[in-house]
Order: sequence, then structure tokens, then C-alpha cells
Amino acid sequence: MIPRALRFTAVSLAFAAPLSAQHWRTLDASRQLNDSSSVDVRITYAAGKLELRPATGGRTLYSMSLKYDAEHGEPLANWDAAHHAVHLGVKGVKGSWNRRDAEGSAMRADLSTVPPIDLSLELGAVTGDLQFGGLRLSRLRLKAGAADVSARWDLPNREPMHDLTIDAGAATLKLVQAGNANTGRIVANVGVGSLEIDLGGNWTRDIDMTANVAMGTLDLRLPNDVGIRVESNAFMVDFDKAALRKRGNEWYSENYDAAPRKVRLRLNGAMGNVSITRDTK
Repeated sequence: MIPRALRFTAVSLAFAAPLSAQHWRTLDASRQLNDSSSVDVRITYAAGKLELRPATGGRTLYSMSLKYDAEHGEPLANWDAAHHAVHLGVKGVKGSWNRRDAEGSAMRADLSTVPPIDLSLELGAVTGDLQFGGLRLSRLRLKAGAADVSARWDLPNREPMHDLTIDAGAATLKLVQAGNANTGRIVANVGVGSLEIDLGGNWTRDIDMTANVAMGTLDLRLPNDVGIRVESNAFMVDFDKAALRKRGNEWYSENYDAAPRKVRLRLNGAMGNVSITRDTK
């Protein structure tokens, strides 16, 4: 076992003076990468603009740059050597925090492409641009409240992902090229928000998907050669069956039996809206 002191160097932190009379602060945090052991990364961000990217250069486990209002938020840059885990971001400290309060707040996080990462994000009133392509994500959980977030896989995930879980409370979430996520299991929970999942990309296996839709909207976008089977236990959910055929208690696309790639969807919920569309490009 590699001694703890040899695995990672100390975290570098830099605090700046207030940027204005509005209690603005900045913080930069990073940790050097010394091995390829798996790591748990938790990101909590109450409000503001969020960017997440794969790190370049291969020498940094993570780096983070923050601009935040110290009156409303408390920065997080906590490394747990015993559990090989880090908690990054900003948590709210003064009641509710909305987008107007967070105007000017920003966070940029870069994560290494070397170790497998168990990644969890909990987002509040956030506008987010997340690039997961090229990372080695073994698990991904994305929970968003009143957020507007786009998450992309422009490159395939370099690690088999055990599961991908999305919780869209009152959020607007868009997943692009999620077929590159390299996962066989997706759980999508939609409250009163909207979730769009584009399953384009380089699939490595069929996908089992569970969708729990309350009063929100789920838009599932499939490549043209993907077959889909739907088991619906939903009550009063507007579910588009126009391109499907019923067999017993389930619904199938016409190409399901011969399709080289398949989605098996279990649909639960009440009073939501679910659509399934095709990308014919």
C-alpha cells in the first residue's frame, strides 16, 4: 500500500481579498495526482454558473476556481485522505439562495481523466455546462433543484459505469450523447421539471432504464437503429405510443427484435408527459 504522504501532495488554496463591497471572494483549490486509485468526488453548488471539464496534462487530480458571495455561501474544498474522497463547491449559509442572489457567482472544476471516479453532484439554482466525455466515471448521480443544466459526453466514458441516476426536481436538464456514458442502467426521476435524454453515441451494451415521472416532462431521444420496449405502470401519464406496438402488457418499437441495440424502459408515475423521438441522421 502506498503511504498516504506519497499519494497526494497538499491541497493548494488561495484566498483573495473581497472583490467589492458585496462580499465577493475567490478561492482556488487543487491536488496533485500521484497514483490512479479510484476517488469519490462530491460537488455541492447552491447557486451560480458551473462549468465542469476533464483536466488536461495528467498531473492534477482536481482543480477548482470559485467566485462566490461570502454573505450567502461557504466554500467547500475538503479532502478526505482516509476515504480517498473530496467535497468541492459552495453551500448556502443564509436561507434560500436564488439565481438573482447568485448573479456573478461562478465555479469551474476540472477532474483528472486517470482514476476511476464515483461522481455525485447536488445543484441548486445553477446554470451548468458539464462535459463528462473522456472521464473515467464508474458511477454518476446528478441531482438538481431549480437548475438549468446541459451535460454532455462528446467522447466515450473510459470506465464501465455501474449506473447513471438523474434527479430533476424543478430543473431543466439536458443530457447529450448519453450513449457514450458506457452504462447499462439509467434511473431518471422527474418532479415538476423537464429532462431530455439523448442516447446518441457509442453504445457498449443494452440499457435498462427506469423513469419515475411525477408532473414533469421526459423526452427520450433514440438513434434510429435502437429498439425500445416499454413497461408502463404510470397513472395518467401522457405517453406517446404512436410508433409502438402492444404485445401483452408491454409496448415495442417495430424494429425491436432485430435491433442491434435496445432500451428496456420501466415507466412509473402520475400526471407527467413522456415522449420518445428518433434521431434519423
